[in-house]
Amino acid sequence: MKVTIILIAILLPLTVLLRNYSLNRLLDELYKLAYVKKDEKGFLLQLSSLQAEMLMSFKSRKMMELNYWIYKDNTTRVKKTADAIEKQRLNAGDAVALYSLLIGYYANKKDKQGLEYLEKLNKYSAIAKHANQHVLINDCNIVCDVYLKNNVQLISKIKEIISKSIDKEAKSVYLYRLAYLYKVDGDIQKCKSCLTEAMEKTSKKSSKIKIKKILDDGCETL
Repeated sequence: MKVTIILIAILLPLTVLLRNYSLNRLLDELYKLAYVKKDEKGFLLQLSSLQAEMLMSFKSRKMMELNYWIYKDNTTRVKKTADAIEKQRLNAGDAVALYSLLIGYYANKKDKQGLEYLEKLNKYSAIAKHANQHVLINDCNIVCDVYLKNNVQLISKIKEIISKSIDKEAKSVYLYRLAYLYKVDGDIQKCKSCLTEAMEKTSKKSSKIKIKKILDDGCETL
C-alpha cells in the first residue's frame, strides 16, 4: 500500500510535467506554422490533430483558430469560428475573452457587428467575478462608443483617463481613441496632435508605423 502511494506521488507530478512540456511544444509549433512559416494548411491540420485534441480543449483550439482568422482578416471565417465557440457552454471568463476579441476586431473595421457582440458581452457583466473581467467589459463599451457610435461626448472622459497615472502604452491607446473622436468632431489639428503624442508614447514598432502612415495620409485613413 505504501509503495503504491509513493509511486502515485512520484508519477502524478511527472505526468503533469510531461503534459505541460508536450503542450508547450505544440503551442510553439502552432505559432511558428501560423505566424512565422505562414503555413495555413499546416497550422489548421496541426490544430485539428489528435495530439491537439488530447492536450487542448475544444474552446481553446477554436479561440486559437479565431485569433488566426482575425490576424488574416478573414471575416467569413471569423464569424463561422465565433459561432462555433458560442455554441459551447461559456462561463464569464470565456465570454469576456471571446467577445472582447471580436469587439476589438469589428470596431477596428468600423463594422456594426461589434455592437451585437457588445450586447451579448454585457449580459455576462452581472456574473463576472474578477476585476480584470469588469475592466475589459468596460473597455469594450468605450471602444464601441468611440468607433461604432462615434460618441464625441466621450472626449472629456477620455481626456480625464489620459491625465491619470496610467502606463505609456495605455496612454497611447487612449490618445489614439481621442484622435479618432476629434476627427469625427471635425478638429483635424487636435486629431493630429493626439496621434503624434500617441506615436511618441508607444514603444511598439508596428503601432508607430501605423500611426505615422495615418499622419502622412492627413488622418484620412484613421
